[in-house]
Amino acid sequence: MTTLVTPDEMRAAEAAAVAAGRTEPDLMHEAASLIAEWIDVHVKRRALARRFAVAIVGPGNNGGDALVALAMLIARGWRCAALTAGSRRAGELPVSSSLLDQIEIATPDILDGADVILDGVYGVGGRASLPGDVAELFERAKMIRIDRGTPLVAIDVPSGVDPGNGSTAPSAFQADVTLCLGLPKIGLVLEPAASCVGELELLDIGISSAAIDGRPALIDERTVRRILPRRDASAHKHQTGTVLVIGGAPTYYGAPRLSAESAARSGAGLVCVASPATIVPVIAGQVPELTFLPLDESPTVAVSQIETWITRRSSHVDAIVAGPGLGQSPHAWRLLIGLFGRNGNIVESSRKC
Repeated sequence: MTTLVTPDEMRAAEAAAVAAGRTEPDLMHEAASLIAEWIDVHVKRRALARRFAVAIVGPGNNGGDALVALAMLIARGWRCAALTAGSRRAGELPVSSSLLDQIEIATPDILDGADVILDGVYGVGGRASLPGDVAELFERAKMIRIDRGTPLVAIDVPSGVDPGNGSTAPSAFQADVTLCLGLPKIGLVLEPAASCVGELELLDIGISSAAIDGRPALIDERTVRRILPRRDASAHKHQTGTVLVIGGAPTYYGAPRLSAESAARSGAGLVCVASPATIVPVIAGQVPELTFLPLDESPTVAVSQIETWITRRSSHVDAIVAGPGLGQSPHAWRLLIGLFGRNGNIVESSRKC
């Protein structure tokens, strides 16, 4: 897992990397290279013409990342343009000037023809506020996204989002993907900012932070892969987990179906759905790999059916999911009380799982 950091902690990690021998131009070059590679791989052009990226560029390092990424996309055969938001400060950028010179400095109308729109206005130092001209550009980008499906990609942090506390400006950039540089900022996983982030992609630019006990951390694919056990090719279904899903009602069969399908996809070897008999054929037709325990209309009989099923499989039942789609009727209440008792404890006479 990767520790979620505050903006100050991110700056401290960058300073530590510089103190250890990295340079700021080197970090910018690495970040821009990864941004350009991600866009080149994931963004599809809408026609056979040359692919076209437009970046809204701010005055600081985030804008520098955007410009260098555009230059690197030009080297990959892209056409690129920049819209400036605020006065960019002078300074050399870690990329060939011949490539930078090919970036078109354009007006807002250029957004209409883009294959991807990049937000490079504010980065880790951003706040939940935006100047009026930037807000107008973001609104235009959002409408183009709605009308044409043009993907919106934020560099590090969607502008208008506070990466420390997750607050947002009303006109914050609404990204489909946020290419987070270095370490994930804690504000990006908090609402309302999380709704502006879209998919969070972490780009490793060689900056690390020691895990801090008690701090929130990002659960990523690598973490999950390390937790999940490897399944033997000869494994029997009872060796990889049995899950019983108790739920559903005549008008609510989607919840038990989704819960059971999720359990099966997670790797459980056997998943049984205990639902009213009337809805079993509906779920079975959608997810045929599940097994079923059709329940009687009487809560008392249904409890007996479930207890018998569990008792017969007491050495193999690993988890019980009770409640999805069960509703709040007296029938559902009596069923749950009969199974778990009023204190929520599983009835000992039939619970050995």
